[in-house]
Amino acid sequence: MKKIKDTKKKNKKNEVIEEEISIKKILIVSLILLAIFFAFYGITAGVLNMKKSEDKKYNGITPSSNDILVSDLLKQKEDTYYVIAINDSYKDSYELYTKNLEAFYNIDLNNALNKKVLGDETVITEDPRDIKIKDTTLFVIENKEIKEYFVGHDEVVNKLKTIAF
Repeated sequence: MKKIKDTKKKNKKNEVIEEEISIKKILIVSLILLAIFFAFYGITAGVLNMKKSEDKKYNGITPSSNDILVSDLLKQKEDTYYVIAINDSYKDSYELYTKNLEAFYNIDLNNALNKKVLGDETVITEDPRDIKIKDTTLFVIENKEIKEYFVGHDEVVNKLKTIAF
């Protein structure tokens, strides 16, 4: 009888040990599956974020909050502000002067939506729909009207130097 009791105790111990082992296996498998799930989730989220940032780019330039269209030239909230229409490779040199200005906007003439204003010569009118721009132009806007404008890299840089410093 004692052997039977000992055997029963051993069987119970073995069952308890086997249950512990199977619970450990289930936990390990569950943790591995969760790790795989989060890895795939992270990869997917990363790829989607990369895709979104690429979608925001046009012509290799990422739009900023200061980028506007020509049609919005006279529609900004400030009473007095500056707008630069850039059509050359000096964009970085203009940013040197404009980065500290609060009321400053950019028009990228390489943007397809602004291409319609490109012309053989610069013609500035009261109506932004009739404006033609050949070279980089800086506009001074006051009370929703074009007060002054400066055409060409040298004129634009000279004016930016006076207002930025």
